[in-house]
Amino acid sequence: MGTTAEFRREQARLAANSRHHPERADDDRQLLGAATRERKLREILGAPPEGSTWLEQIQREVDDAPPLSDEQKARLGLLLGSPVRRAGDG
Repeated sequence: MGTTAEFRREQARLAANSRHHPERADDDRQLLGAATRERKLREILGAPPEGSTWLEQIQREVDDAPPLSDEQKARLGLLLGSPVRRAGDG
């Protein structure tokens, strides 16, 4: 599945904004990055639930999940290669 016409239009709009409003280039790059991630998710997962995007759906799932325990955070930190600071660690 290639890029959609809508995605290409949005990409062109962001490029034009970057040229004409360089002060907003970082914001536009973030928007384009989000659009690219959404496009990749659609390629893998198909269409998102009605009236939503995959990024919104994933954010809702993360927000609804219970907080991680200290042990889970430590294990995740090891998997990701970054140590997790615990409360009381200097």
